[in-house]
Amino acid sequence: MERTFNFSGTQEKNAGRAQKISRQMGGTLAAKSVRHAFEVLAEIREAKGMRRET
Repeated sequence: MERTFNFSGTQEKNAGRAQKISRQMGGTLAAKSVRHAFEVLAEIREAKGMRRET
């Protein structure tokens, strides 16, 4: 189950960053783990935002 978040272009920037890091590290697995890390960070940011609103 994959979730996507849109923080006005942040996701695209993060995907680009993940690809760049992946090329530097030279691996698909690295790209997946970096991409996953950014997704987790996005979830945390969203959760913090929701907590502030309530």
